[in-house]
Amino acid sequence: MKKKLNIITLSAIMISLDIIFSKILTITIPGLIKIDFQILVAMIAGYILGPLYAVISLIISDVLGGIINSGSLGFFFGFTISSAFRGLIGGLFLYKKNLNIINTFFAIFFAYIISDMILNTFWLSILSSVPFTPLLISRIIPRFIFFIFILVIYYPIISMISKNKEYFYNKM
Repeated sequence: MKKKLNIITLSAIMISLDIIFSKILTITIPGLIKIDFQILVAMIAGYILGPLYAVISLIISDVLGGIINSGSLGFFFGFTISSAFRGLIGGLFLYKKNLNIINTFFAIFFAYIISDMILNTFWLSILSSVPFTPLLISRIIPRFIFFIFILVIYYPIISMISKNKEYFYNKM
């Protein structure tokens, strides 16, 4: 019972952080890109909760976040799938693993390639009626710059959390 309560509590924290970082603390450059820090929360959720609970938490947070603040596009379930993939990838690469720059890099890299570059570009092409390839090409440079920025921010944060990983894993 205590284990389930800890999972629910940590999931609720991740849901709250995800809504804050993906719906409230965002920067939108019209016609170019939306900058949010949701991937940080997704990777932390994957690292702490594992793939299954990270996916569940991120789906819940995306639906709740869509109710609270869906932005100019309205709620679209495709972005929920992208968010779930971020948590899945974070969990597969980071959960109960020795944290190092290599697996951190690959977790963020694959989350970016699958979720941001492929899936989100596909969803945007559906919503905007812009063909996939030109949209993808226009997103490569801005997303690459943000990818480097996220790596620089994320590794120190996850390193601090990993120093207390036994606390999280012993509670679950």
